[in-house]
Amino acid sequence: MEKIIPAVGYVRCSTDMQSETSPVQQKQIISEWALKNNYEICEWYTDIGKSGTSFEKRPEFVRLKKDAESRTKFKAVIVLDESRWGRAGASDSIYYKAHFKKIANVDVIMVRTIANTGNPTFDTMLGAFEGGLSQEESKKKSERTYDGCVSAVRNGHSGGGIPPYGFRRVAVNRFTGTKRLLNIINNADGQPLLTEKGTNITEQIRPKEEYVVWEPGDPGEIEVVKKIFELRLNFGYGYMKIAKILNDEKIDCPRRGRWNSKDQKWSSGTVGAIVRNPTYAGFRVYDRKKRHGIGKYARRFLVYDQSKWVMVENAHDPIISMDEWKAASASKENSARGRLSSRRFDSPYLLSGLVNCSHCGFRFVGKSQTIGAPGNRKRRRTYDDSGFTTKGSAVCSFMAVDAEL
Repeated sequence: MEKIIPAVGYVRCSTDMQSETSPVQQKQIISEWALKNNYEICEWYTDIGKSGTSFEKRPEFVRLKKDAESRTKFKAVIVLDESRWGRAGASDSIYYKAHFKKIANVDVIMVRTIANTGNPTFDTMLGAFEGGLSQEESKKKSERTYDGCVSAVRNGHSGGGIPPYGFRRVAVNRFTGTKRLLNIINNADGQPLLTEKGTNITEQIRPKEEYVVWEPGDPGEIEVVKKIFELRLNFGYGYMKIAKILNDEKIDCPRRGRWNSKDQKWSSGTVGAIVRNPTYAGFRVYDRKKRHGIGKYARRFLVYDQSKWVMVENAHDPIISMDEWKAASASKENSARGRLSSRRFDSPYLLSGLVNCSHCGFRFVGKSQTIGAPGNRKRRRTYDDSGFTTKGSAVCSFMAVDAEL
């Protein structure tokens, strides 16, 4: 009898509805392979709904790594194939395999692989080749997804994502034209189900039968949007002033996506995002934000050049007119000074974002201002409490610390 080798199984899929090689199928295939090759699976690590483009953003993979580093008694990690292990690229794939081997003498074994010739050097080369192919396939999937989103937007449909404040998602039947509201899903206690990021889970469309459009939604939110544009146009208020007014009136701020605000207070950034968004004038816009790299964990950035956006006019009912939007959204982002400052990559504020206010919890950020009488002006650099500078006195009082000090 050959000695039984203790091992663990690692399973991953991008969505919990992934049809090809589901988590159950992966476990079955891995278990059968382990039985034939004298391995005993003592524990499973399963990442469901996690992208393979990052290793450290997968909770179960991180737990597996910690268990291996703590010198748990398993001697192998068995995975279906290279794409289930990860799509971050050959270099990352090789690094983690080598890390497991070096730290805990744990082998990472692929059930389905071409790297099984028995020659360690050749198998390492083939493994790197498979890792590169897996990353390339991820890029191709991203490109196909992008093409599908652009096609949907050009038809006036939603290309995915959460609708802006004041709008709602509506499913339209492709054949009958009937509509149904995609509601928030509640649990047995009537409370909304939330994602790991704290956003609401909503009903999904029926594939190949329906498509999604955005429509003006909650009347209260619509009134708030109109109030923001009125304060901007009729009174000339800046984003910070508008945020302070909304906070003083105790108006609830948006609670979706990246707008999930601390203490649910309006900020200058939240107001600015609404004012600059052409969706409120009836446009369906795509590509306003891009990603550096592939995968949902890649950092996003705003594209200021509107000629690079995919825009469809009159895609849905507007909340404000086109003239109102153009007048309200004209800001420093469209000026030469604004474009110059957005390109700066150096900063004298090395501590910006590292110090927190003990009262409101917000971070201190660098700020520069010119003080003194004409002819005797000088530049003063400080770290200001962003709780006050972005959300006003409803959150915290003003406090600034001299940058040099």
